Amino acid sequence: LPQLQSLRLNEKAFSNTVVMELVGLPSLESIEMGGECFHSVLSLSLHGIVLRGWVVSALPRLQSIKLGDQAFSNSQSFELIGLSTLESVEMGKGCFSSASSFSLHGMAWWFGSVFDLPQLRYIIIADRSFMMTTSLVLRFLPSLQFIVLGETAFGSCRQFVMNNLTSFVSFDLGGNRFASVTSFAMIGLVLLDVNET
Repeated sequence: LPQLQSLRLNEKAFSNTVVMELVGLPSLESIEMGGECFHSVLSLSLHGIVLRGWVVSALPRLQSIKLGDQAFSNSQSFELIGLSTLESVEMGKGCFSSASSFSLHGMAWWFGSVFDLPQLRYIIIADRSFMMTTSLVLRFLPSLQFIVLGETAFGSCRQFVMNNLTSFVSFDLGGNRFASVTSFAMIGLVLLDVNET
């Protein structure tokens, strides 16, 4: 589907599908999925760069991802890699509630290659999403400006790391107290006004 620019699915689409992979859609700019889509999927990978002994540019134009309530609620992993034009990620309530980790690395070295998310500007995640996630890691995202989290998102999180987010200015916790966090680090957030968080 080389000309596909927008992928939009209604509620409960593919609710019994167990594997989903989006690779090789060079014109895709937006993904929007309704509530309970891919409810049974155990893993989701959106690879901007896929390494299988060679480099393949898969989603070079993807700009936005928007998921409805309880989409991918049984998925145990969440991975965004090398989506160089991605600007926004929005998730409704209860998304990825079974995922064990949430990690966005703007710069990660793997076999000498750089995976990056240089245009990512904001992340919005509603209540009850990533409830089983024990670590929240955001690193080297040069355009990330703000994050909004629902009150009970990341309810089991024990590790919280924000590192080298040079454009980051706002963090809305939505009443979330991160009561389970035992390891907390905020490094290199030069524009963040601590008094307003």
